[in-house]
Amino acid sequence: MSLFSEVSAPPELVLGLSKGLLEDPEEEPEPPSGPEPTPTEGETEAESTQKDEEESHTNGKEPEESTEASDAHSVAPSARDTASIHTTNRPSPALTSLLVFLTDTRRKLTRITTSHERIYYRGVELSNDIYGNAEDAMALVDTSLLQCYIRVSPGLIGPLLRVKNYCDPAVVKMELSKLSKWKELIDFYYGKGLHKDALELLVELKGKDPEFTSESIISYLQKLDATHIDLILEFSKAPIEEDIENGRELFLEDTDQATSLPRNKVVAFLKDVSSLLAIEYLEDLAYKKHDDTVRFHNDLALLYIREIEKSEDPSDKEKFSRKLLKFLGRSAHYRPQTVYSAVPKKMYEQRAVLLSKMDQEQDALVIYVYDMDSPMKAQSHASDLYGKDPTKGGESLHILLDILLTPPRKGSKPNIEAALKLLSSQGSRMDPARVLNLLSDDVKISEIYPFLCSQIRNTTATANQLRLRTSLEKVYAVSVEEDYLETRAQSVRVTDSRMCQICLKRLGHSVVSVFPDLTVVHYGCANAYQEILDRKSARPLTVGTLKK
Repeated sequence: MSLFSEVSAPPELVLGLSKGLLEDPEEEPEPPSGPEPTPTEGETEAESTQKDEEESHTNGKEPEESTEASDAHSVAPSARDTASIHTTNRPSPALTSLLVFLTDTRRKLTRITTSHERIYYRGVELSNDIYGNAEDAMALVDTSLLQCYIRVSPGLIGPLLRVKNYCDPAVVKMELSKLSKWKELIDFYYGKGLHKDALELLVELKGKDPEFTSESIISYLQKLDATHIDLILEFSKAPIEEDIENGRELFLEDTDQATSLPRNKVVAFLKDVSSLLAIEYLEDLAYKKHDDTVRFHNDLALLYIREIEKSEDPSDKEKFSRKLLKFLGRSAHYRPQTVYSAVPKKMYEQRAVLLSKMDQEQDALVIYVYDMDSPMKAQSHASDLYGKDPTKGGESLHILLDILLTPPRKGSKPNIEAALKLLSSQGSRMDPARVLNLLSDDVKISEIYPFLCSQIRNTTATANQLRLRTSLEKVYAVSVEEDYLETRAQSVRVTDSRMCQICLKRLGHSVVSVFPDLTVVHYGCANAYQEILDRKSARPLTVGTLKK
């Protein structure tokens, strides 16, 4: 085999001559437990042979190998790894020699496929002319190398499969399945991008092998990016149905993978699989990620309603009712009409909020006052609206007063007490003329005394502001008049002998321009003098300027 390595023989030729070495031996009884055998002379020779050949390449002034090639060397057998041989008999020298040949050939092929410069070995250029198609040769070598490791040193199976390799997936599956090396097979599938095969294997192993659970599936899915969203959704359904925590780990963790998933597909999927998880996901979008997509906000409100309707636990109903009410009040990105049509009629407060969002303020206040029998909530609603928009809030306060004094529903009596409380607390924000027109004649002055006091205070404050403004405007008018008189008092005298400072000619009877510094020049020279003034104002301040 060392001769084959020295002449860089094609791998298919050597493997053809070694036919039978990689075939499965007949089943033999398991060996008795005892200390593991020490490495054989042939195995140690395989390692030393590879090292010698690596040194010969290094001494030949060749370019350093790429990271991929370095990874390929990591799968070479060592004395420690070959010590863990799980066969009853030590490997034959022929098999060990084949291993050395395959390792050396793999290294050469890796350098050919990764280096852009010519590669020489013992003075001979290594090229595709020797090995034919490089990828086909790599596939043959890697697959055969795997079969060697299985028979000589199973501990090196994982390192080979975790680096870039060209092993035949069908052979890998067959060989590793016989040994029940599922982790190595899953790692191989991941490296090859055969994610569906890996996930199907995980699903098959779940329940058969306690080492593989739903968490194993979720962990694998977390390694996939958004391009595999269909696989993620397909294989996450069962784990989520088994435990909602699996869904939280996959979709709600603050990771780049979770945040990169297409939100439309995730929401549609979660709505069918778990309403609770869909709610948590949408809450995360609305409150933490500040996603203002109307569809997501609509979905969140409708899911709250769904949970309220289907829940049999009163505490859950109350919890989602509070969440819905809070969301309807805070969000401005849902469609009130869409949500309103889904809200049950007995959810009065939520309906009132939605009616107000649709500018149906009177209907909203009627619900507060008569359906909920809570004029104070109606007052609080109008007051909050005034804080956001004084115009709408003021109108809402007057509508509420009208509803309290002249009930729109038959059989309802005026609520004078609530109306007086409204005037007492919110009267300063209301128009006194409109209020007095709504009050009946039998209302005593003493009952509206707080309202009248607030209006007097408002009127007094307005009058004081007007007086102050009038005084300030008078002072300003006097100041303007003084400036006017001072400006008019300024004059210049133009005599027959006065000269223009620009052209140095007599001003005579020409049209002149007078500047603020009382300089007089010809009208045609005004621009030139103005440029002189501009240059002086732009000139930096110096000691010479100060002396002048």
